[in-house]
Amino acid sequence: MAHLTRRTFLKAAIVGGAVLRPPAVLGQTKPFAGVIIKGSSFQHVFHTYLKELIPEFEAKTGMTVDFAPQAFPIYNQRADLELSTQGSAWDFLNITFIYSGRWIGAGWFAPLDEFVNDRNQTPREWDAADFVSGA
Repeated sequence: MAHLTRRTFLKAAIVGGAVLRPPAVLGQTKPFAGVIIKGSSFQHVFHTYLKELIPEFEAKTGMTVDFAPQAFPIYNQRADLELSTQGSAWDFLNITFIYSGRWIGAGWFAPLDEFVNDRNQTPREWDAADFVSGA
């Protein structure tokens, strides 16, 4: 049996530490890499600005966002049909004010309160006061 010296021990500890240390790239993993979400809205300047933020969202999450705004009457017709048939073409939509009673009343849209109030799902810096409140 070889004699264990302090130098031998330190060499083994350094090599072992380098082998056991997780690679730095693990901290850069994207939690939703490979996920594609599809959505739509009616064409509006707000959605044009929103579309410009999608690359930042994709970079942070790893998700791919397929967002296709459409002309107001076309979007409303397609969204109403998609929702009423419980289709799966879209993962997210913009609610149209003239259809809000119908879409919410039928349970096709749900309040986000349970997500917003859950600090495990919503960042601490998120503040509802940053948004215009509803009526």
